[in-house]
Parts: sequence; C-alpha cells; structure tokens
Amino acid sequence: MRYDDVQSHLAAAGGSMDKAAVPLGMYLAWCVNVGLTGAELDESAQTAVLRVRYREITGAELLISGCAGVLDARWFNEQGRDFCERYYASFLDDFRAVFGDDLYEVSVCTVSLGAQSRGGSCGVEGWPMTQLRLWEVRMYRPYSDEIPWDLLEEAGFDAGALTEQDQMRVAKLNGQVIGAYVLRALSASSFCLLALVVDAAYRRRGMGRWLLGHAIGLAESKGGRELVVGGAHAPDFFTNMGFQSRETQRYYAFTPE
Repeated sequence: MRYDDVQSHLAAAGGSMDKAAVPLGMYLAWCVNVGLTGAELDESAQTAVLRVRYREITGAELLISGCAGVLDARWFNEQGRDFCERYYASFLDDFRAVFGDDLYEVSVCTVSLGAQSRGGSCGVEGWPMTQLRLWEVRMYRPYSDEIPWDLLEEAGFDAGALTEQDQMRVAKLNGQVIGAYVLRALSASSFCLLALVVDAAYRRRGMGRWLLGHAIGLAESKGGRELVVGGAHAPDFFTNMGFQSRETQRYYAFTPE
C-alpha cells in the first residue's frame, strides 16, 4: 500500500525534488525516531536510518535515497502501518496548521518531531509536531551550580558515585539547563553511559536522542570504540537508537571510518 510519494508533490513544489520531499520526509523521520518503521527499511537503508536517528541527515534525504521517494507500507512495522492508515490522511492538514500553508518552504532544521499526543485511538504519542530549536542548545562542562542533581537523582544516579575522571556535559537553552549526561571510561576503548537525563518540559522532543548523539561523539573523540549502558536504562529507547543486547547491557559499536 502506498500512502504518498514525492512525485505527487513535485508540481506544487515548483519541480524541486528536495522541496517536494520535505513534508513526507519529516513524517518519515518522526516514524523512524518513535520506532514505527520496520525491518525492511532497516535492512535496505540501515546506515541512513541511523543517520536520521542521530540527526546527521534529514528524513527527506532518507525518503529519496532509501525509499525511492515513496511512503509505502513495507517500510513500516505493524504498529506503523496501523498508525499510517489511521492518521496519514490528515497529516498534511496538521502540517499546515503548524507550519503554514506552504508545505514546501519549511526549513527542516527548525523542526523537532514529537511532544504532544494527538489524543486519537492510534495509541501513538508524540504527534503533532512542536518546535524545539536544537541548534540553539549549547553543551558545556558544567560549573558546580549547573549540575542538575534533581534530574540525575530522579533517574537513580548516585551523586556520590561521580568521580573526577567521569565526563559530564550539560545542555543549556536560553541559559537554562535542560538536560545532561555522564560518561565513564571503562577502558581505553569502552565507555559507559552512567546517566542521560532531560528536563520534563523537553522530553519527547528529540532532546534525548540529541544528547545521546553528543555522548557518542565525545566517547569517540576520546578513543572509544563502543558505548555501553546498563540493561535497566530505558531499553526501548536504546534499542530504537541502534544499541545491541549483550548479557545485562546494551552497547553501540562505533562505525569505522
């Protein structure tokens, strides 16, 4: 079953394939990030799917390079197909309500997908889209008064376990700390993510994925070849982000250049 395709939007987008792919690509990226896409897409475009999750490419790029410009049922899992069949017919109306009538002049960097529940019967939270300007988020080594102990303790992190060798970074938006993570080197090539936290007001808006991508980059810059997390930490989140299971842990092996 075909839900939509870039070709159908090409004339309205002034003949630009890139512009025609914008609204469909945003929809596809959201589905990737909330776990609605299926094994066939993962197998046929594995690298591109991971790059969408880590915000290295847009959903429009994945749509064109990995899906031949077509939103087709085969790219989705069972829950994703159910969601598309219930919702996609009204997607473009919601898109216009959020971004205006011109579907094809929306800058993809201004959008983070997720945050509000549509409240329908599809059972999928995080739609329609709301904006979080991730390019305005700044990462810092925190001063002592910037460490969000309340968030860390809420996540079960023991403040007394923090050592001088651990790497903590905080995310700040407009002067406010909205998230943080803590890394620990287990060996020269292996790092452990001890904590990753996001302020409640910024959850389900892509901030957790953004922080995880930053943590992976930091670990890799220090010679890491893998990042591991304990099995009790949000297993679905890490599985959706490409982590593999190993005994009681989940790990992400860095891709060689």
